[in-house]
Amino acid sequence: MSTAVEIHRAEYGEPPKSLDELRELYGLHERELLDAWQRPITLSAADERFTLRSSGPDRMSGNADDIVIEDGYVIQGGPQPPD
Repeated sequence: MSTAVEIHRAEYGEPPKSLDELRELYGLHERELLDAWQRPITLSAADERFTLRSSGPDRMSGNADDIVIEDGYVIQGGPQPPD
């Protein structure tokens, strides 16, 4: 999903307003808007920055098992980018 947001940002100069916008523009299947546990991925965007978030396996947002990607980098819930 992060790649699709990056493509949109490159083409339009800003992240999409919603994941539904990505789905419509690029013909994504609704399953592509879900994480590995079949939970919805959410997008928040401001200016040129974006955050993708998933509640992870426990279905509760705001805790340590959430998956969070900011501007293409996994910051929680997976391998950390190198320093």
